[in-house]
Amino acid sequence: MLGSNRKTRTWVRDTECQLAFQAQTRGELARAVELYERCIATQETATARWNLAIAYDHLGRSDDVKRERADQLDPEIGSSPATDAGAQLP
Repeated sequence: MLGSNRKTRTWVRDTECQLAFQAQTRGELARAVELYERCIATQETATARWNLAIAYDHLGRSDDVKRERADQLDPEIGSSPATDAGAQLP
């Protein structure tokens, strides 16, 4: 039973993270923030925090950017090709 709950939590987290990234790439930043926060609440990941920080930055929420800096969790995240692509958001 526990394995089933873990699978469900992972699927929910992954789905919310994917939806958040899609919203972010469409410029729906407030929606992306909401979804990233739910994703992180389920299970914290450096990538979700990094993308959340990017969304906060584009919304002009500099205090939130500082709080969510993903490099505090994973120093390698800043040079990832995946995050480089996210950094190019409008």
